[in-house]
Amino acid sequence: NRVSKKFKDYYLEQFNNDNQITWAGFSYEFTKMLESQESKLLAASSSLEIINIVSAYPAKPNSVVGDINFYNNPKVGKYFGFPIVIKTIKETKVIELN
Repeated sequence: NRVSKKFKDYYLEQFNNDNQITWAGFSYEFTKMLESQESKLLAASSSLEIINIVSAYPAKPNSVVGDINFYNNPKVGKYFGFPIVIKTIKETKVIELN
């Protein structure tokens, strides 16, 4: 998956590789969301209330991992949606498929 250039540059400066950069990007955005909702989350009295707080979080265009949205699909439930990039490795080359 992609991350913003600014985030990638900072990450590489800190860790000297990008092996876990996708997960770092998701973790960074999720942590920012939790921090912004901290008082509500601490006051929550049930796990359902926490899910409702998280699911009410507004869409985040231009996050470090692209546009993030929260969906509530009657068939599969609640989930975060974000851009996915599919790649393959042929010999020593990484090729983006989409």
